[in-house]
Amino acid sequence: MNTINWRNAGPEPQILWEHLVASFDISAIVPLSYQGAITGSEFLTYNATKLYLALQLDFGSQLFGNEAYVQLFDDGNNEFLSYCNCIGYYDGMGAVEFINSLKNIYNTWFSRLAVSAANSYVYMKFIGYRLTYS
Repeated sequence: MNTINWRNAGPEPQILWEHLVASFDISAIVPLSYQGAITGSEFLTYNATKLYLALQLDFGSQLFGNEAYVQLFDDGNNEFLSYCNCIGYYDGMGAVEFINSLKNIYNTWFSRLAVSAANSYVYMKFIGYRLTYS
């Protein structure tokens, strides 16, 4: 299967899909829904023939501490987007702490992702497709 039915989708996912089809020779499309820990997930590992088409990508944490970044990598394993959603505040001792609030990303693609620190974002939700290309 090399197509997805976008008849009822909005213009953003349709344009994104057309871009990916024009840029890559897609050989397999697998619908994928994941909700759970980032650590140990398949999204952290680079594969030269794999892409993810993310219609919805959420990151969250109940932890405080470091600034939290989410980095997305392209098909050549180069970072091409970096997201940060950190709210800084001063604790009673005058040190800066960060609240790592929920980060929502829609309609994007990547080959793998990385988070800035082990205690930054610990949870993710992915709704989209795993694409295999040659």
